[in-house]
Amino acid sequence: MLLSRNAVRQRIDRMERQGYIQGYTVVAGAPGQGLVSAFLMVYRKDRVRGADVVALLQSIPEVVLCDVVSGDFDLLVRVEARSLERIQEIWEQIAATPGVADTVTAMTLSNYVRRATAVLPT
Repeated sequence: MLLSRNAVRQRIDRMERQGYIQGYTVVAGAPGQGLVSAFLMVYRKDRVRGADVVALLQSIPEVVLCDVVSGDFDLLVRVEARSLERIQEIWEQIAATPGVADTVTAMTLSNYVRRATAVLPT
């Protein structure tokens, strides 16, 4: 079944209004082509009041994920950059933030599953 451009636009508009589409993102190039990535586990000095750390992370374009998590560390941050040097610059910036107590970094060696969102069974 072919749909007209107008019909597709109307469906997309309706899915946005109903909350099925909550945003858009750009994926630059195919995974693994020229990007290096790392996970930073961030320990905040004050686990409850770390808005300054989160605000910094939101301002760094290479930060593609920042989740508050349970367990030993407070934030799980994924960084994707063009070089290891840029990953190091970002790490230094995060580590120097007054609200950060410590960090642990794990470089991504390879990707096996990469989805924009989870695929839920019906």
